[in-house]
Amino acid sequence: MMKYNLKENIIHGTDKYPFAIYKVDFGECNQQILPCHWHDELEIIYINRGNATFRINEVNHEVHQGQALVINSGELHWAYTQNQSGCSYFAIVFNTCFLELPSRDISQQNYINPLCFNEYYLNSLIDGENTPSKELLGIVEKIIDKNNSMSAGYELATKAYLLLFLSLHIENKLLTPVTLSTVTKKNTQRIKNVLSYIDMNYTQKITVEDLAQVINVSKYHFCRLFKTYTGLSPIEYINMIRINKAEELLRTSDCTVTQTAFEVDFENLSYFTRQFKRYKGILPSKIS
Repeated sequence: MMKYNLKENIIHGTDKYPFAIYKVDFGECNQQILPCHWHDELEIIYINRGNATFRINEVNHEVHQGQALVINSGELHWAYTQNQSGCSYFAIVFNTCFLELPSRDISQQNYINPLCFNEYYLNSLIDGENTPSKELLGIVEKIIDKNNSMSAGYELATKAYLLLFLSLHIENKLLTPVTLSTVTKKNTQRIKNVLSYIDMNYTQKITVEDLAQVINVSKYHFCRLFKTYTGLSPIEYINMIRINKAEELLRTSDCTVTQTAFEVDFENLSYFTRQFKRYKGILPSKIS
């Protein structure tokens, strides 16, 4: 399973092929399947089983089986599922530099550069309810198939399909100029600062007052703002981050459950166990 963490610094693919596809599967409902984070790369989510709610900045998108979602560079996003059987999706992640052409032709100047420089966003939801949307979904499915089969020339085919994906957005006017309000930009950056603070200090005691002070707002205003962007209360989010770190420790080190709990600042072992079961669906003692 792909690991997501705040400002994502994972290298996707290689220097010569900055593109990767991840299969993510969740077998249980009523859980957050994607922690709040952001990254510089463009991402296409394709749901192949179940459904989920994705929140991008301040907007919710219900994405069902056979539908896709575009997450543009720098957008805060997270997701959860309430489907009884959970959900499964492919995450297509690539650096927009992958689309650049060796010669500075009109395509590079008029279409690719504005995407790379975040002058416009691709519209988010691809629901398959009209012809352009169906064509876009067909391209996404072909990209997944090509990279799964890794047949000769799949890298070239992937680049061609992505360029076609972009051209269809342009042809059908499925682009949004980046004109975020000053307030939205400020609030998005505030939340990114808070998330980074939590990631750097999760092993220590963190209060809501501490977090409100990071962005210099009242506790009440902070809690409302945080819930709007992450879908969780500050304490719920901190617990989730600590549980994610605990799972990683249990899988990659010789730490006992008790040692792990204290390492991620859970002083009460039974509380740690309950929270672990809540977020991961299993007891920490079952992690191997």
